[in-house]
This record gives sequence, C-alpha cells and structure tokens, in this order.
Amino acid sequence: MNMRLNGTKQIKRVAWRHSVGMSALVLMVAGAHGGPLTPPAGPVGSTGKTIAEAEPRIALSVATAPGDANSVLRITAPGSYYLTGNITGQTGKHGIEVAASHVTIDLNGYALVGVAGSLSGIVMDGFVLSTVVRNGTVTEWGGDGVNLDGSGTDPGKRVELVIARNNGAVGIGVGDSGRVIDCTAVDNALFGISGASATVVSGCVARGNIGSGIVVGVGSSISGSTARLNGGSGFQGSSASVINCAAHNNAVNGFSGFASSVLIGCIATENSANGFSLSSNSRVSDCTATGNTGEGFSAGGTTSFTDCSATENGLNGFVVINNSAIRGCVARANGAAGTGAGFRTTGSDNRLERNSTNGGDFGFQISGERNILIQNQSGRATTLNWSIVANSIYGPIIDRSAAVLGAASGDSATSTLNTTDPNANFTN
Repeated sequence: MNMRLNGTKQIKRVAWRHSVGMSALVLMVAGAHGGPLTPPAGPVGSTGKTIAEAEPRIALSVATAPGDANSVLRITAPGSYYLTGNITGQTGKHGIEVAASHVTIDLNGYALVGVAGSLSGIVMDGFVLSTVVRNGTVTEWGGDGVNLDGSGTDPGKRVELVIARNNGAVGIGVGDSGRVIDCTAVDNALFGISGASATVVSGCVARGNIGSGIVVGVGSSISGSTARLNGGSGFQGSSASVINCAAHNNAVNGFSGFASSVLIGCIATENSANGFSLSSNSRVSDCTATGNTGEGFSAGGTTSFTDCSATENGLNGFVVINNSAIRGCVARANGAAGTGAGFRTTGSDNRLERNSTNGGDFGFQISGERNILIQNQSGRATTLNWSIVANSIYGPIIDRSAAVLGAASGDSATSTLNTTDPNANFTN
C-alpha cells in the first residue's frame, strides 16, 4: 500500500515539474521579438560587395590596355592599374606606354622583363599628368627602365619601391618636378636615377651603373641615399639640398657639381677622383671625405665648410678659391699621392678659423692675398706646417712642437700656450 502511494506521489511530482517547465517555455517564446514571417515586396538586395567594389583597380592585360606597334600594353584611360603576373617584352616595343593622365601602375611585386631589341619598360606618350609607378622590378629593357620624362613640368610624377636593373639606358628617370622614393637602380647602362629641376630623391640606392649614380637638376633634394661603384660620379647636380647621403668607390667624384647647394651629413669614401668636387656658392657641414684618390673637398668661390673631416685623401684635404670660409674642420694624413696640404687656398679673401691638421705634405698652404688665418693648428707635416704667401693676415704662429710640457693634475695649472693672443695659431 505504501509503495503504491509513493509511486503516485512521484508521478504527480514529475507531472508538476513538466507543467512548470512548459509554462516557462511559453513565457520565453511570448517575450521574444521576431521579425515578420513574410519577406518584403520586390527583389532581395545583396548585402555583400561586388567584384568591382572589392577590387576597384583595373588588372593590366591586353583586354584592358591593348598594345600597339610601339608597346606591349598601352594605357589610354585614367585609373589605377595593377599587374597579375610578370610581363615579358617584345623586340621593338615598350613594355607599358602611358597615354592618359591620372594613372597609377602598381606592379604588385611582379616584373617587367625586357628582351633583346626591346625599347623601354615604362614610358609616357606625350604630355600626361599625375603618373605613379610603384612596387616591382623593371629589368633588361633595351632603353630606360622607367622613363616618366615625357610629361613636362607636371609635379605629380612619382616612382616608389621600384628596382630598375640592367637596362640599356637610365634605370629610373622622372624629369622635371618628379619624386623617386625608396628605389634601387643597379647595373644600368647610363645613369641609375635621373631627374631634372625640382626633383626629390629619398631613400634610394644606385649601384654599378655605367654613368653617374644619381643625377638631379636645379632646386632638387636628395636625402638618405647611397651611390656605390658607379662609372661616373656618385651624386651629380646643381642648386640642390643633399642630406645624409653616402658615395663610395665611384669611378669619378663622390659628389660632383652642386653650385649654390647645401650638403649636410654626407660621406665620400674611396672614390677615384675627389670626394666632394663642388662649384661655387655652397654650404657644406658635418661631412666626411676619406681615402679618395684626389681632393677630399674641392670648391669654387664663396663656399663655406663647417665641422667637416678629410682623412687620407690622395691630394689636399680642403681646397678653396676665393671668398670662402673653413671653420672647425679636421684634416689628417692627406697628400698620399706625394703632394698635398691639409688646407689649401688658391685665391684671395678666404677665412680659415679653428681648423686642425696633422701629417701630410703641407699643413696650411696659402696663396693669394687677404686670406685670414686664426686659431688654427698644424703638426707633423713632412714638408712645412705653414706656407703662407705675402699679404695675408694671420694670428701669431706659436711653435710648441718641441716643447717639453709638464702634466697637469689638480684644480689649476700654468698655461702652456706660450701666448695670450686669442687669435694665435699653433704648431704642435
């Protein structure tokens, strides 16, 4: 009897729990908010992007840019184009010819590869505006690698992240008012990188080109770039700003030309002529010339050198003509070719102040009139520490080279300068 009662209680308890659970489920469903069960009238719109929206650029092909008698591909409409694979050149043709303004070409990491008898890799056709080429390799073309020089003075031309290698003329050329950024030009048959007036070159490398490495025109700027093993000069230009650049082992000068220019923080080492061979009206500061076959620094009139260093160059450390100034510079062991001076003037009205030279044939070799020498130092020249012609102005030259000088220890010591003249020059 008790077993039957207990069983009945259990059944009732299970039934009660089931009833409570179903009630809670009904309440949950009733409280939920659902959308309409019938779709809206009209066609259902897409919630994703179209192919054109996902990739708005235009893939370069014979369908989108059919070539002609002069080109493998020819762009005739504005737009942003990209490669989907390597492009091989053809004899007698350019690779890509741009015949429209406002064109960007993304090589997309691929290469334009020329063949024997091909023309240039990428060129302009006539006066077009705002052309950009980026991100790939242009190699082995019979003419230039990239030549954007056909669009006059338009400032929109730009080449960036491009490698131009082993082309038959200029590696990368942008003409007037162009920009070349983070590019490399190697083993091209003329210049590595070439621009005309108002060109900007930044973060580039020019190596092993037959002509000069990087060449720019009036009003240009070069920064953070390197030129090595080129058959001409490393850097060549006029009226330019050149900052933090290095020229090494080029067949002519490290830096050549650059009239009315500013050069800051540059290095020229082991070039076969001069480290810096500059024209007139320039300012050079914090630069170094080491181991060049000719002069360390050579400049025309009205040029100033500040805080520069010339070491072990074959001829003179510093050479200036007229109306120039050399301040706070150091020269050591120049004249390895048999004759040379740490500092040399060949004209008049120059000022040499707070400079130091050690070793070499001459310390200071001064010709011309009205040159001023104050607070300079020369020592251990093999011929003469000082050679100054008549009619120049200089502070007293104090010879302390043979003096036996006591050590200093403590809070005070007697002067060993042997002069109180603030403009004295010293031999040590």
